Amino acid sequence: MIAGIADLTGWDMTLAESVATGKGGMSVCFADSSALFTGPPDPQNEEFFMFSAEQLAQTILDSTKKTLQMGFTGEGGDPDALDIYYYMESEKPLELPDIGREWPLDQPYAW
Repeated sequence: MIAGIADLTGWDMTLAESVATGKGGMSVCFADSSALFTGPPDPQNEEFFMFSAEQLAQTILDSTKKTLQMGFTGEGGDPDALDIYYYMESEKPLELPDIGREWPLDQPYAW
């Protein structure tokens, strides 16, 4: 599903590890080479043009979250009840210092 976002947008959505599932939700680790850390491709796809690193990061994280929630919630279930966690390689908390944002390992993602 995440590869589908990459195909649609042209963004590098490479994962460092497979998406992990557990009782607490799903965990996603983007590779250091992904657009989350390196920025959008040049030239950008006009349909998914991003004007800032913050806009790109929020769009990648929100889109991945919603895609997984919709794809893994059974019929009649509440997609928003499925927590999504993000982290960096070496199991570090997700940090995006260029935009001043970080997310702890033990708390689900919320922008």
